[in-house]
Amino acid sequence: MSEKMQFKSIHFVRIGGQPKEAREWECKDSWTAWTLGKVKWYEPLQQYLFFPNADAYSPGCLEDIAVFIRSLNHELRIAVSLKKGSSIEG
Repeated sequence: MSEKMQFKSIHFVRIGGQPKEAREWECKDSWTAWTLGKVKWYEPLQQYLFFPNADAYSPGCLEDIAVFIRSLNHELRIAVSLKKGSSIEG
């Protein structure tokens, strides 16, 4: 995945310096550049999650966050599957 992923009103910027398995992304408002939260690896659930900075988000913003997280988790499943030599399901 690239260093930045753009949606209609938000974008995600990878925070540098982490190993591939521990990447963190900042979620920013595209008009104000305000940081809305972070997407980062959550070890107990073995997946990426969103850690918000604010209490209110529009439905469109939440949908974009969900799409981004699904794509990260899907990429990870593919990488793990290729490493193990098995196929991906789901």
